[in-house]
Amino acid sequence: MSRFPILLLGLLSPAMALAQTPPPPARPPAPDPIDLVDVSARLASAPYAKISNGQIDATVLLPDAHAGFYRGTRFDWSGLISSLTVHDQAIFGTWFDQIAPNVRDFVTFKGKIVSGPNTAVLGPVDAYDASGPQSWADAAPGGVFLKIGVGLLRKPEDGAAYSSFKTYEIIDGGQWTTRSARDHVTFQQVVQSKDDLYGYVYIKTLRLVPGKPELLVEHSLRNTGRQTLKTTSFNHNFLTLAGDPTADGLSLKAPFQIVNARPLRDVAEVNGDQLTYRRSLNPEEVLSTPITGFETTLSNYDFTLSNRRGAGYRVQSERPLSALTLWSIKPTVAVEPFITLDIPAGATETWTFHYSFMTGR
Repeated sequence: MSRFPILLLGLLSPAMALAQTPPPPARPPAPDPIDLVDVSARLASAPYAKISNGQIDATVLLPDAHAGFYRGTRFDWSGLISSLTVHDQAIFGTWFDQIAPNVRDFVTFKGKIVSGPNTAVLGPVDAYDASGPQSWADAAPGGVFLKIGVGLLRKPEDGAAYSSFKTYEIIDGGQWTTRSARDHVTFQQVVQSKDDLYGYVYIKTLRLVPGKPELLVEHSLRNTGRQTLKTTSFNHNFLTLAGDPTADGLSLKAPFQIVNARPLRDVAEVNGDQLTYRRSLNPEEVLSTPITGFETTLSNYDFTLSNRRGAGYRVQSERPLSALTLWSIKPTVAVEPFITLDIPAGATETWTFHYSFMTGR
């Protein structure tokens, strides 16, 4: 009998010790943004081209390592749209107020949205390999890895995992050329590593369809390296609708039954193939969720994002989806479709995003 209490104490003591373990320390608050730059000032000094087809008027930002609006290492430098209107209805525009070098992604500071340098992009913008480029794993510490739309970057020697929000040293941004006309802009970037292991010729054209409120974003990617080029790309699609897109019952309609992986709280609801915002987002509120339910068929890359009045856009592509995410804050809503490319040495892949814009009038 005397052994039972001793055994019982032995069984309870780990739980008691666990209960007495102090909680982990709270994460320190992010430092206040420093060296703030107003978006309007950065736009005023950045190179751009204006295009129009009589229905759409758009301002397209041009890549430039010294004066370009975007010089981060997360997004493709080509094809950023700072403003797009259809018969005076704003579709794409600015969603943040300032840029600060010490901000990781974005923060709200003194009532304004401040973006970090790697997130400070506008419009329907492409990004490649958000979870890490193929060449990152192959590169030794201090070596070179490839980021499509940016160039050849230095892998740090600190052993840290890849992060889309970290600014990496650009060793070689390649050769950019830009050609613009009344209704289109074409970008070309040529990048080649010294050992020819990785390289590409990347061409993107933003083309307005004559006489229609439509935009084509045409891509061509030729693999000029010795290594197969495997990459996943997504478009961030920063819809703004003049500042508060969720205020008027914004809805996402898909060609499949939508399944979301995270609670939508009282903000939005899903009904079959449609997700609808029930109210406007509050300042500093974020609604983000991965979306499933799609099949890897060509017809599943087809999304309409519009408010109750019918203002918004429809985007289609001939590429099958590999993932889909919805992300939103008060001034912008982003439907982010992902596609995967596998390009052998010497081969070229092409794909197009077809935007049809609606004014609701």
